[in-house]
Amino acid sequence: MSDFTRLTLYNPYRYNSTMFLEDGSYFKINSATLGYNFDRKWIQRYGLTSARINFTANNIYTFSRYAGPDPELVTSVGRDGSNGYPSKRTYSLGVSVQF
Repeated sequence: MSDFTRLTLYNPYRYNSTMFLEDGSYFKINSATLGYNFDRKWIQRYGLTSARINFTANNIYTFSRYAGPDPELVTSVGRDGSNGYPSKRTYSLGVSVQF
């Protein structure tokens, strides 16, 4: 806790202060892909030789005690460079067919 009456005497907001230091360690599930190849006997009746569908998710979840939105967005000098926004989560769906 900061004592604001004596703030000018000891200046706790120095660049080398550990007043706002926190644990930035994390474990991240960054990417996962789920795919399915359709059975050839089933797709041959539609004139296809192969068919595949896949789903990919990126930036799925971060396990961390860090108070900011994302511990990966902390700069090399220890400042949070996220502007309050976490890294975006993206999804993609793909279909591959061969005739």
